Amino acid sequence: MKLATTANLLSLSVLLSSSAVNAAGIVRRAENRDVSDWLMTEVPFAVSRLLAHVNDNGAVVAGAVEPFPNDGKYQEYWLRDGGFTLLAVIDHYKTNPSQAIVDKMNAFFEWTKKVQKSARETRDPEGRLPDHLRQGWTKFSLNAENPKPVINWGNPQYDGPALRALTFIRWADITKEYGKYYAGDLNAFSVIKTDLEVVGHALEETNGIEPWEEIAGVHFFDLAISYRALIDGADFALARGDKPAADFYRLQAGKALIKLNSFWDGKRIKATLPDTAKPGGNEGSISKSKQKYHIDVATVYSFNHANIPTFPHSHPQAQATFAQHLRAFTTPEFLPNFDGTRVTSAWWAGINAELSLNGRPANPAVGRYPEDVYDGTHSNYKDTAGAGFWFLATNAMAEFLYRAADAHAQSGVIEVNNVNGEFWNLIKVPKMANGPWRLTRAEQPATFNDALARLVDHGDRFLRRTQKHATKEGYLAEQFRADNGFQQGPGDLSWSYASVVTADVARRAALQHIKDVPTPVDTCAVVSDSEKTDCAPEPNVTVGSCLLRGCCWEKSAMAGVPWCFKQALVVGDPKPSSTATTVVATTTVSPTPTISLPSCEVQDAARRDCGYPGINASQCVAKGCCWKQSTPNSRTPWCFIAV
Repeated sequence: MKLATTANLLSLSVLLSSSAVNAAGIVRRAENRDVSDWLMTEVPFAVSRLLAHVNDNGAVVAGAVEPFPNDGKYQEYWLRDGGFTLLAVIDHYKTNPSQAIVDKMNAFFEWTKKVQKSARETRDPEGRLPDHLRQGWTKFSLNAENPKPVINWGNPQYDGPALRALTFIRWADITKEYGKYYAGDLNAFSVIKTDLEVVGHALEETNGIEPWEEIAGVHFFDLAISYRALIDGADFALARGDKPAADFYRLQAGKALIKLNSFWDGKRIKATLPDTAKPGGNEGSISKSKQKYHIDVATVYSFNHANIPTFPHSHPQAQATFAQHLRAFTTPEFLPNFDGTRVTSAWWAGINAELSLNGRPANPAVGRYPEDVYDGTHSNYKDTAGAGFWFLATNAMAEFLYRAADAHAQSGVIEVNNVNGEFWNLIKVPKMANGPWRLTRAEQPATFNDALARLVDHGDRFLRRTQKHATKEGYLAEQFRADNGFQQGPGDLSWSYASVVTADVARRAALQHIKDVPTPVDTCAVVSDSEKTDCAPEPNVTVGSCLLRGCCWEKSAMAGVPWCFKQALVVGDPKPSSTATTVVATTTVSPTPTISLPSCEVQDAARRDCGYPGINASQCVAKGCCWKQSTPNSRTPWCFIAV
């Protein structure tokens, strides 16, 4: 038995939509069990590491803690890293409460009071922080009784107080100990109001430092996180009877929201307004400022953690920004145009040319920004070994896709146009050959739900990338090398673990929308080597330029087999009513043949191989074959037809 090829296509989506039961009689759903199984062990481990990073004094240590040796790197308390760490812990606590988390949060509360007092008492000798904005210090020493701000550093950073305010707002909403964390009297120095005041008054500042502490200016991330802290803070203050403060916070949040609209340049939402950017000594950031692309994963973090009403994950501009970030690490398009004497990372080669984990599809890894040279030690071209990919960045891409699935599920609409076309090319949902299209759950439910499942599946592909380069125990450093995938930079980074936890939270929400949806057909895996048609005949095609045009990518050692090839086409729902836009395939598709599968309950000797190396259960069933595991190393195929 041979199923339709790309020239004579079986309507796989119709076949799979007709039944959620595969040939072996096992109920399927659009959930990748391998990713779920990994998260079942990795998330508890990540939470344990996050708690380990909160020391006995309540300080959140950014760098390695026991059992790792103290290597001297990141052995300080960063407001931002601490915020992301504890926000992830709080997310976990909502479904997994524990006294250990309560104890750590109480310790952090006591630590915060000391840090805020120290900030109030420390004037900036360089004049970067006005006296009324002294909570904008970036990081502090770990001195138990008198933590001091680090003056000779990238100051000020106003996203730190915003994240810390959000941390205590969300924790207070859980514990109901509102008076412990908030008081309307400024002189009471309550931890939440102290931070909200500096966030609200810092909006007009133009010298804030972005998350990587390399460029001063006006940044999308700072404004987005400030917006979220202020809008949540306004609701919180009003509920505590502090209406004047609530009105001020809401007013300032509105100003931040308006400013966020100025970062779109026609292709992406820029991380920094170029005419405000002033780079420091990091040579990568200098290149970033000169080139003015300002592609940065901090913008993806803004979407994930600020819940911006004007830029939901379903917004074409947000999706275009996601696609541009992926392009930046899978093509040479955004690298500095040097003379060849300085080291830069070939993001699109090395590990990003291999898109699999244990035979299952994985997505490329990403880093902070494409001009990056920081290898965890050196930030200049002369000495760097080449910047690596970052776990926290790769996991943020996964989280974005899960949240996009959730956003589209709630709206019931998917809009595709010339702004976000590359994003949907990556996801590979059936679409029109030319022009924009609109997909609704009401008019085309099967195709719409398939699109949601594909968003989740591609999020899982980013998490498989993290799984591939994590240690067997689950430890995550800051980076992993672009050439060989080995971890580099400071080990055991708290923010890396936080990014796994928040991605898992977003994934569990997204899975609720597709629990009854059939497994989506992998339109690349069903194309055999003999059927692969070149999708990008130009000689310099890379993994990114291939995927973002809607093609498939797989390296091959066989001569004549294209690495970038056309996907199998999947027919969408039947034509809807005349009031809806139709989603059509890009080529003519033959009528769906009738398939009559033989019984799969046969002896091993009666199995004829129907798969290919690395095929998984969903890919096997998508081919119309049987799937049943057998004794390892028995040479009995798991994907087969009965003879």
